[in-house]
Amino acid sequence: MSGERTSGGLAPIRWLYGLLDNPTVYQLVQHATAPGYKRLFGRFLGSLRPEDVAPSDHLDVGCGPESVLWDLGLLPVGVDISVAYGAEWKRRGQRYVVASSTELPFPDQTFGCVWSFGLFHHLNDDDLALTLKEMVRVCRVGGTINAVDNFMPESWLPNPIPRALRKLDRGRHVRQLDDLVTRFPKPHSWKTTRAKYTYTGLEAVAIRAVRLAI
Repeated sequence: MSGERTSGGLAPIRWLYGLLDNPTVYQLVQHATAPGYKRLFGRFLGSLRPEDVAPSDHLDVGCGPESVLWDLGLLPVGVDISVAYGAEWKRRGQRYVVASSTELPFPDQTFGCVWSFGLFHHLNDDDLALTLKEMVRVCRVGGTINAVDNFMPESWLPNPIPRALRKLDRGRHVRQLDDLVTRFPKPHSWKTTRAKYTYTGLEAVAIRAVRLAI
């Protein structure tokens, strides 16, 4: 009986999560739950941008209905499994491909910089490993792989609001920071940079490396 209650209790939440497939709803929720996102995250993102990569030489994996890279004047190719998100990209005249992050439809070493934002906490361990492998594969030797994601605060205090928001996230795989970092493949030398990107104290980590010739 407890299983039935759990399933029934989750049904409204799953219905609400389903609304996020609508690009407009997705953007409204982003603004409501992450105040200050545009300003604070934009500043953080600007510090990660490689200056020697052309604006059209970027890939945004799991891009959603819009790319945060647009605010930097970049023109990435977007990849996501959502057809609805693709329609929004095409409405804006941007390049978009419907595909899974675990099987990117590009030849080896296609892009000078490969990004993902808020994708990994939606992926189980196996799909995360495959996605990382694919992101490295399609990045050119000497290019940069940038993965930016959230993580679970270790305790409720002094982080009650960020931890509560992470618990409500529709991604079912919000990991502790140490657990997330250890999943990035060797021998690449991954560097981490943490930053608070909303006025509610939500924190993100950028994990990035230069693509080696292996």
